[in-house]
Amino acid sequence: MFGAPIAAEDTAERAVACALGMQLAMDEVNATLRAQGLPALEMGIGVHTGEVVVGNIGSRKRAKYGVVGSHVNLTSRIETYTVGGQVLISETTAGELGDRLRTRQSFQVQPKGAREALTIYDVVGITGTYELTLPEVQAVRRTLDPGVAVHFTVLAGKDASGEAHPAVLVGLDDRGEAELRGTPVPALLANIKLKLDGFTDESVYAKVLDVSPEQDSFRVRLAAVPPALSDALARLPWVPR
Repeated sequence: MFGAPIAAEDTAERAVACALGMQLAMDEVNATLRAQGLPALEMGIGVHTGEVVVGNIGSRKRAKYGVVGSHVNLTSRIETYTVGGQVLISETTAGELGDRLRTRQSFQVQPKGAREALTIYDVVGITGTYELTLPEVQAVRRTLDPGVAVHFTVLAGKDASGEAHPAVLVGLDDRGEAELRGTPVPALLANIKLKLDGFTDESVYAKVLDVSPEQDSFRVRLAAVPPALSDALARLPWVPR
């Protein structure tokens, strides 16, 4: 939260700078985790600008300094569209920064509870006071020919009990971005549950990053992959690309 208890003119800029700074700090965090024998972490960050109620909220027995309001909820919704390493901001925040903002792309979403579609921006840097830029990650991509059968279920909220659809896994890079082919093609930014047929009973959750309905293909970013599934993926006959 920026702009309270002390108001300032550049709260949106400082919020975005903070988000970028947090992402840039993750290399050091993960170096420490690796030294301790722990798995690496990723995070996605959502930023939005709006008027909220702020102060000591609660009762005499238990109170906390916090914020409430529809814009708090909307910020949380924006965050749910992120994958690890991303900073997504609302068009309101983007308007505050103007030409100081550097983005990779923008897209429209319809967050739960919102009355109309919202444009959100995938931020890679800002210029001006803070001059922060996220590094361009070069990932090694591998392919499978003809591919491996999988099934995916589109999540409805946190419910994964919907119909399982067949697809084929044809590509994967070392960031966990996978390319699949099949129908139906899920919606952009949908959350899915993915299972590799015939190898393991483990499943993995993923977010849809790109869709090509005319080619019956889509690209997803895998979340934390269970060890058994990671081993099964590593045993596949990958070809570097």
